Amino acid sequence: MSSPPGSAPPAAVFLSYASEDADAARLICDALRAAGAAVWFDQSELRGGDAWDAKIRRQIRDCALFLPVISSHTQARLEGYYRLEWKLAVDRSHLMADGKVFFVPVVIDETTDGAARVPDKFREVQWTRMSGGEPTPAFVARVQHLLGGPDTEPLRRSAAERGASIAVPAARVARTRWRATAAAIVVVAAVLDERARADPQNLDVRMKLAVTLAWLKDTLRAQRELATIETAWREQLNPDRAWDLASFYAASGDAARAVPLLRQALHQGTGIAPLTVYQLKLDPWWNEIRATPEFQALLADPPPMPPPIEGAKR
Repeated sequence: MSSPPGSAPPAAVFLSYASEDADAARLICDALRAAGAAVWFDQSELRGGDAWDAKIRRQIRDCALFLPVISSHTQARLEGYYRLEWKLAVDRSHLMADGKVFFVPVVIDETTDGAARVPDKFREVQWTRMSGGEPTPAFVARVQHLLGGPDTEPLRRSAAERGASIAVPAARVARTRWRATAAAIVVVAAVLDERARADPQNLDVRMKLAVTLAWLKDTLRAQRELATIETAWREQLNPDRAWDLASFYAASGDAARAVPLLRQALHQGTGIAPLTVYQLKLDPWWNEIRATPEFQALLADPPPMPPPIEGAKR
C-alpha cells in the first residue's frame, strides 16, 4: 500500500484480485499510478490477521473506485479472501445513489460475464477486457476521468438500452485528460513493446502496441508496427478486430478508415461489452474524429442492434 497507516488518499482505487493474478494486477497498478492515481494494491501472500483485515475493510470503505480483477483463477476458486473483498464492496454499494460509479470490473482472459462467478452488482456496469492485465490508454483515461470527474457515468447497460442521452466531452477536456494520462500511456507502450519483442507472432499484442503508439502521436512507429501485421489482421477480421483497427485509425485522426470499421463492430463482438453508440458518444478515445462528417453520420444513423438471443443470460 502506498499510503501511511490510517490515512485515506483522496480518490483512491482499491484493486482486488486472486493471488494467482498478482502479475496482471501489478501491470494495472503501475499504469494507474503512473497517471497519478492512488491505488491500494496489497501484494502480501499472507493475507489474514486482525490488523490486516481491519486495514482492508477500512480501505474498501474509503476508496473511490473498486476494481475487481476477474479471471479463470477467480472462477476456479470458490473460496478466497478476494471474495470477501467483493462482498464488502457490494455491501457498501447498497448505501450509494443509483447511477454512482463504484465498480470497474476488469477481465484479464476469456472469462465471460454470463459464466463469471461474480456478484450481480458487477454485471450492472461496464466491464473492460484487458488480456493479461495490460491496460489500454482508453482504460487509463476512463479511470482518470472517474477519479477526477462526476460521480456518475451513463455507461450502465440498462441506461444504454433505455436510450439515455450522454453529453459529448469538450475537446479541451480531452486535451486535459491526455496530459494527465500521458505518463501512464508511456508505461503501457513500454510493456507492450517488451511483449511484442518477446513474441513477435502475437498479433493482438502488436495491434495494441500500434494503437498505443498512435495515441502517443508516435506516428512513424505506429504505422511501421501496423504495416507488419495489417494484412494478417484483416485476413482474420471480425467485429472485435474491426474495433481494434478502428481505434488505431481514430487515434491517427483518419475517420475515413475508422468509421467503416466501427460500423462492422457496433453491437457485435464476443467480448464482455460489445461496442455501443453510447460509448462512442462518451469515450474520449474518439475525439480525434468526433467532429468529422463520417463520425457524426455514424452517430446519427448507426447500424441496428441485433435481436436478443432467446434465453441468453446477461
